[in-house]
Amino acid sequence: MRTELILFRTDAHAALAPAGSVPGEAGEGAVVCAIDNCPDEVPGEAVLKLVHNLYPAAGVTRVDYGQLAAHRAGTCCGGACGR
Repeated sequence: MRTELILFRTDAHAALAPAGSVPGEAGEGAVVCAIDNCPDEVPGEAVLKLVHNLYPAAGVTRVDYGQLAAHRAGTCCGGACGR
């Protein structure tokens, strides 16, 4: 398992965070969020697709991959994704 860092901008654009990024505020309203427990066989681009149209709630800088996958599958993730 690994952690993938995603940069969420205020214009609803998400991207893989640049090398050296850390979870938290990234300036201009953007936030870097750590997606923890990503399966090793799932590439970063697939994690990025998983967060499409999501934006972390205020103060959320870490989300479990399993919660995001559950949300995409139509089950509740407990609000960790900001919805």
